[in-house]
Amino acid sequence: MYANNFFIALYDDERQLISWPYYADEIDLDVPDPTSGMRSARGMRGGATALVLRTGEAQLLVYARMLELIEHGEIELVGALPENSTWLGVPLVADGHPLGVVAVQSYTRDVQYTEEDKELLAFVGQHIGVALSRARAIEETRQRNAELALINSVQEALAGELELQAIYDVVGDKIQEVFDAQVVDIGIYAPASGLIHFPYTIERGVRFPDEPIPLIGFRKHAMETREPLMLADSTPELAERYGNPAVLSGEPTRSALFVPLVVGGRATGVISLQNLDRVHAFSEADQRPADDARRQSQRRARERAAHPRDAAAQCRTGTDQQRAGGARRRARDAGDLRHRRRPRFRRSSTRRSSTSPCTTSPRV
Repeated sequence: MYANNFFIALYDDERQLISWPYYADEIDLDVPDPTSGMRSARGMRGGATALVLRTGEAQLLVYARMLELIEHGEIELVGALPENSTWLGVPLVADGHPLGVVAVQSYTRDVQYTEEDKELLAFVGQHIGVALSRARAIEETRQRNAELALINSVQEALAGELELQAIYDVVGDKIQEVFDAQVVDIGIYAPASGLIHFPYTIERGVRFPDEPIPLIGFRKHAMETREPLMLADSTPELAERYGNPAVLSGEPTRSALFVPLVVGGRATGVISLQNLDRVHAFSEADQRPADDARRQSQRRARERAAHPRDAAAQCRTGTDQQRAGGARRRARDAGDLRHRRRPRFRRSSTRRSSTSPCTTSPRV
């Protein structure tokens, strides 16, 4: 089968998006970005690809049929449409759900697709649909395992942490490991000043100092509604609607997820995840693990605030244990004639603050 002009389009039912992970065309050189998508709600007009998704049927469209569909408002003209062109597209379906479209197109009189070609491509499409369904199931399992790993690792880390800043560091680092986010920050609201402070901010691996800002825009909305706010495509118009500056600092955000910190029914801050490279980086499923990490950090912070004496005692006990362990190691190493010494690394000052319960009260 002639396939010099060939593409695979994938449909995301949750986000109502069509993306093109593979696209080759001899005439239409406007190649779609494979990392983003074109919004397409089924039941509404679109190109021939949307027609296949809407009807769930293979479509063999010659030039005259294309013009007829465009005239009746069934589809919109997308891309090139020479007079001798034919377009053939079949749905990718698994368990009755549309997964996408595979299509070929010819722009010359010498190559005209037939009903036999449609049957062949439909047969191929069935196998592609099954393979995609399996791949998505594997990816969903991987995502769920990553969510569980995030929750477990946060629990383990928080169990041994007593400093408030250390809790922020643990949660922020673990969130960044799991999510496709170049920016992660944790903002804590101070009602007295009306400012939101950032004990944890990282952008492309670089930690930023705390630079308080007024509670505005996206963060204000998340705190007032006490519900996550997902920005699939962070446009200037969207920022203006929420009263948020287009760029507060650093690079402009392409997509973002804001999750409020809620304690006792009151919002105390916001965790934000931001992707600087692509739109539609987050989905509804991403809200669950981020929310779980938020609850874990809040629980640990409440326990620490409710039992400051126990925390101080645990800190002293932990310090004594570390000293005892160090003494045992020194005694053991004394008998080693080779005296192999391991390098010692000092923690970065950005990783820990002086808010330990053994010294002073934490700043909230």
